[in-house]
Amino acid sequence: MTVYLKRAFSLTLAALILCGALAGCGSDSPTDNTTPGNNTPASTPMPAPTPEPTPESTPTPENTPELTPTPEPTPTPAPVNTHGNTSGNIANRGRAAIQGDWIYYSPPVSGKSGIFAINADGTEEQLVSSGGNNLNVVGDWIYYNTGGGICRIKTDGTDEQELYAEDSYGVQVVHVIGDWIYFSGYDNNYVGQVYRIKTDGADKQHIKELQPYDPYFTVDGDWIYYSVFDSATGGIYKTKTDGTETLRLCSDSPYTAVVDFDVPYSIIVSDGWVYFVVEGGLFKIKTDGTERQPINTSCYVYSFNVAGDWIYYSDLYFYEDYDYDNDCFNDYYRGDGLRKISTDGKTDQIVHERPGDWINVAGDWIYYTSIEPEIGYGVYYRIKTDGTERQLLGQGLW
Repeated sequence: MTVYLKRAFSLTLAALILCGALAGCGSDSPTDNTTPGNNTPASTPMPAPTPEPTPESTPTPENTPELTPTPEPTPTPAPVNTHGNTSGNIANRGRAAIQGDWIYYSPPVSGKSGIFAINADGTEEQLVSSGGNNLNVVGDWIYYNTGGGICRIKTDGTDEQELYAEDSYGVQVVHVIGDWIYFSGYDNNYVGQVYRIKTDGADKQHIKELQPYDPYFTVDGDWIYYSVFDSATGGIYKTKTDGTETLRLCSDSPYTAVVDFDVPYSIIVSDGWVYFVVEGGLFKIKTDGTERQPINTSCYVYSFNVAGDWIYYSDLYFYEDYDYDNDCFNDYYRGDGLRKISTDGKTDQIVHERPGDWINVAGDWIYYTSIEPEIGYGVYYRIKTDGTERQLLGQGLW
């Protein structure tokens, strides 16, 4: 009995062990996992995982971005002058001025009088006012000199106003800088005087006494520049715009002898330099009185203007000589054309073969008078600064 039990226990244990071994070595597939010719089981490749959907690849209403409409471009505002005109143009009677795409000009000839506005491309010309010089354009206003006073008118030709009426010998030079109008005239002794008023005509202030028969000056920054013709104290000076602190820059007296009288020259300030003519030669000096340099002393400069890197000039002078035998005047002029020279004096070019006077520069255009023997002196032209597109604007005695 004991032997039987022991044998039965042993058989049962053996059966359990065999079942466990078979369960550990079983497979769901009947396929042999061994590589042919090799007893090492082959590795079974794992399937690639299925990618999870991303918000970018599978947009939903919750994560779909809203489309923002592209804003309309903001138009660039038209430029507005803070200086009504350049120093060089005012030195030449301020017959042309530019603001943005518009040029304003006033021909000094009887055949075409008035203040005109014209697009810089030469289109849309229109009459703004009946006439004037010393044009200054600031914002919506054109400021100008009528000879006896100072007026302003809207650039569209409306709302003309008289700002100042001179009660003695007229207004000669006008500069509009910011909120101030700087101007000059003669007193009862024909001595030049500089004043300023607000752009609405208020708050007249006396700034500086100049010299007899000379009302010419220019403004740059906080300084007024002018010349003194005197053997002892002559030279180029500058005075603060409030009338304080006068400084002498040099002893040069800008003038030239023409026949038997002296013709004073206006000085021009541009980009930190003062330009002037002495006895026909063209010079420049820093606004602090240093670095005096000759630019062109090989010709006889009569009329000039400075714009950017160029000086536009003519070596013309004009005068009348009375012919007693024939009881008439003889008109004389000479010149080597309308020219331009670089401000460093290195490049000198001709713009037109005929000389000019009262040279004004506005954008790419030069406005000037000329003497034409064929049609009579008193001719007003404009020409591109490169010498092309010369156009007759008017003619007649000025």
